[in-house]
Amino acid sequence: MGGFLDNEQDTTLVQKILDQYDYHEKYGYKIFTIDADDLSYEVGSKLLEEWLKTNNVI
Repeated sequence: MGGFLDNEQDTTLVQKILDQYDYHEKYGYKIFTIDADDLSYEVGSKLLEEWLKTNNVI
């Protein structure tokens, strides 16, 4: 399962970071991969927060 930052989000601040990730027309930027059959909102939010911190966005 992939973690995607959809293309409807304002990506201006992180565009240089996103340029290194694969872009999928239907989903947006694939920013990480998740090895899980079922993903809760809380776990997905935590993974996004960790990605943002790792990339010095927050």
